[in-house]
Amino acid sequence: MFALLALSLATGVLAGYLRGGRVRELAFLNMRWSPLLVAAVVLRLLLSPESWQLQLGLARWGDQLYVLCDVLVVSFLLANVNLPGFGFLAVGQASNLLVKLLNGWKMPVDPVAAERLGYFAEAQTLQAQGIWLHSRFIDSQTKLPFLGDVIYVGPPFPWPRLFSVGDLLLLLGVVVCVQGLMLGDRKARQFRATRGGRQYGEPAR
Repeated sequence: MFALLALSLATGVLAGYLRGGRVRELAFLNMRWSPLLVAAVVLRLLLSPESWQLQLGLARWGDQLYVLCDVLVVSFLLANVNLPGFGFLAVGQASNLLVKLLNGWKMPVDPVAAERLGYFAEAQTLQAQGIWLHSRFIDSQTKLPFLGDVIYVGPPFPWPRLFSVGDLLLLLGVVVCVQGLMLGDRKARQFRATRGGRQYGEPAR
C-alpha cells in the first residue's frame, strides 16, 4: 500500500504541475488534530511486523487496535474535511471502518481473489504462529461484502493486490488533495492555515 500511496502522491504532484500549481504551496499547510494521524501511524507500524506482535503482546488486541487506527484517521480527516481531497479520504476511510465494525472487527476479503495472490497459504502459516490477521474471508454471513477487499488488480500492474472501494477513494483523495493544495485551492484558502505570516494559498510577496 505504501508503494501505491507514493504513486498517488507523484500523480498528484504531476497533475498539480500540469495545471500550473507550485510544490512550495504544500509547505504552508497546517492541519488540525495532526497528533491523531501520528498516533494512528505508530499503532499501524506496531501491528505490521509479525515479530513485534508477539514480543509486545499485541496479537490478542490486534482487532481493537486496528479499528482504533481507523477511528483516529477518520477523526483527523473530518477535522480537515474542508481541505481539497479530504472529503474523498474521509469517505474512503469511513467505508473501510464501517465494513470492519460490521464483520467482527476484520476486513472481508474475496476468497477467489485472495487465492490468486497466494494469500491462503500465507494466512494459514501466520495463524499457526499466533500472528494476528486483520482480514477474514467473505462467506454467507458477511455484511456489506461489496465494501471489502474484492477488487483484484494483477499484472501488468507491478504490485498485485486486493482493493476495497474505500481504498480506491483514499488513493483518489491523495491525488485530489496534492494537486488542489499546489493550486492554492479556494477551500484551502478558507482553512486559515497560516505559516510564515501568510494564509495558505495566498501568493508570496
